[in-house]
Amino acid sequence: MLRGVDLNLEQGAFTCLIGPNGAGKSTLLRTVCGLLKPRGGRILFRGKDIGGQRPDLLFRAGIAHVPQGRSTFPQMNVWENVV
Repeated sequence: MLRGVDLNLEQGAFTCLIGPNGAGKSTLLRTVCGLLKPRGGRILFRGKDIGGQRPDLLFRAGIAHVPQGRSTFPQMNVWENVV
């Protein structure tokens, strides 16, 4: 369970989410990307509440989750690697 999370991300910024095992990092990212449904609170993206939206709709809006350990292709850009 996550409590008191307030996160503002700027477009194009490089942001790191760090914390010990079990702190909720993966849970937070999965919830933002629609892989988990929030039990409460709001997730705002460009002023719109996206909490509980389907992952495919969030992906089309530009929100995606790349799990740890997934290999990337250096000759491709970020979008191509995620797709």
